[in-house]
Amino acid sequence: MQTVKMVISGAVNSGKTEFIKTISEIEVVSTEKKATDDTGKIKDKTTVAMDFGRIAIGNDLVLHLFGTPGQKRFDFMWEILSEGMLGLIVLVDSTRPETFRETNRIIDFLSRTGIPPT
Repeated sequence: MQTVKMVISGAVNSGKTEFIKTISEIEVVSTEKKATDDTGKIKDKTTVAMDFGRIAIGNDLVLHLFGTPGQKRFDFMWEILSEGMLGLIVLVDSTRPETFRETNRIIDFLSRTGIPPT
């Protein structure tokens, strides 16, 4: 059985945690805490380290899903979580165009950390 590390990223409140909770076959390991900055204006809790879920694809492939925090102050976790990743999914909240620039910054950062070439 092959195990693949997938990173799920995006700006604050783009749906990373809910995405992983929705598709994971196991109870998600979550590090959500009370938002203590401007994020609190959008939502009560925010991911401060990572989310982790797992899903089997057929009988021979398992995806480990690592969700990154969206806040810039936790960007050091992006590098840690992206180590060894074989895939990246970036979520975008299209109703909040003010997050598009931040989403591009996240994509640029994670692209430089070593997504394997196809």
